[in-house]
Amino acid sequence: MARFVKILLSLPFLIAAVVFGLYTLGGFVAAPWWIKRELPQLLQTHLNATGSVGEIAINPFKFTVDVRDFAMTEAGGTQPAIAFDRLFVDFEASSLFRRAWTFADITLERPRANLEIDANGTPNLTKLKSQKPAPAKAAPKDANAELPRLLLEKFALKRGLVAFTDKTVSQAATAKFEPIEFELRDLSTLPNQHGDYTLAARLPAGGTLGWRGTLSLAPITSVGQVELKAVKLATLWPFVQDKVLIEEPGGNAGVALKYDARYAQGNSEASASDIAVKLSDITLKQKGAAQAALTVGDLALSGGRFDLAQRSVQFAELALAKITANTVIDSEGKANWAQLAAPGKPAAKPLPDAVAKPTAGAPWQLAIDAIKIAEVKLGIVDQVFVRPLAIDIARTAVNASLKASLGAETSATLDTIGIEVENLRVAEVGAKEPLLSLAAVTLAGGAFDLAQKRFSAQTLKLSKPVTAIIRDAKGMVNLAEAFARDSG
Repeated sequence: MARFVKILLSLPFLIAAVVFGLYTLGGFVAAPWWIKRELPQLLQTHLNATGSVGEIAINPFKFTVDVRDFAMTEAGGTQPAIAFDRLFVDFEASSLFRRAWTFADITLERPRANLEIDANGTPNLTKLKSQKPAPAKAAPKDANAELPRLLLEKFALKRGLVAFTDKTVSQAATAKFEPIEFELRDLSTLPNQHGDYTLAARLPAGGTLGWRGTLSLAPITSVGQVELKAVKLATLWPFVQDKVLIEEPGGNAGVALKYDARYAQGNSEASASDIAVKLSDITLKQKGAAQAALTVGDLALSGGRFDLAQRSVQFAELALAKITANTVIDSEGKANWAQLAAPGKPAAKPLPDAVAKPTAGAPWQLAIDAIKIAEVKLGIVDQVFVRPLAIDIARTAVNASLKASLGAETSATLDTIGIEVENLRVAEVGAKEPLLSLAAVTLAGGAFDLAQKRFSAQTLKLSKPVTAIIRDAKGMVNLAEAFARDSG
């Protein structure tokens, strides 16, 4: 017993006990107290922001940090720009043996980001800047320098929210993305190691985003797939309502693709495959118009491929169906399609030296193997004539293939063009009997070359053309009267 007491009262043991006590007190009490006290001043100094935090718990033996109820507001802001309910970090002591900073778990619960553009077009996050003078520019980093050795076994983001508000439009527009769920496992900066990640987010008005794949940091590589479902076209309308003269559009959109992106030694590579784009139930209606200018039942791009190195985009098929297009040309010769955009400020005249230069690099190649357009109904009302004319086509179908080169010089060709038109009718507005009519028009073997400005077709067939020519008692021919232009 005396020997045990002697050990307890020995100088080495007392020093160790004091160090242990100070470490325990500093970890459990002093460090959380100091961080909570200094955090507002640090945010004010380095980000010109106000902030607060609820509770901070540090376990110096388990190497964990638990932060609750953090919020940060930019200068002049009315609500936190960045906030979260909880941040939990679990650092592993095994880092000493692995020779790599190792985190067993980083969890962020209910993070919130409020992104706002004010009436002057300034994003709120740009106000987060240090009040200290900017330091001298550091020497550029070596692109080939190795990353710090890091291993993150698990990162989880739970019940996230991103709110975006644009106050540059006449009525402030807001969109919210919630909930956002993200999980990443086994991310490492060690060579040839990769982590798996998944992202799920609910978009405004019910759309969803799904993203999963693998990520490596040495070298930087990401391979995975992205899928957007049931995205409402009306989601974007509040943000562009001052720039367009259309009512809130209808329709849904979806996108899916597989991708492969890499970056090494200053070079970027990116490619995508199985690209599919689908839109349905699209409706575009000019403000104040009696009927929609355009409705599209289905639009689908499928079998797409993209290659950044080859500068190419290719799709196996573009299919459109159940289309109704209504064109109205007013007495001044302006079509309703040209009046869907709100008048903007006149563009500034370019300076003499600001001459457009040809695009550097090889041209982009675009190809669509098969274009299939079916069930198209067209209506045109032309008011430039003394007696407005109505042109109606009950059904149109088009088939073709496209190849284009987009660069300093643009070229495009359409091949295997086939066009079918049924029940074409030209009449005065409101008249029961047509001036001109065709039961069908069929064009086959068509080809168009933009560079050569040439169009050709193997066959063109007109079925049952009918023209009603009537000369009245005054010697006036109905067709001449119908196509007389309004001089007023």
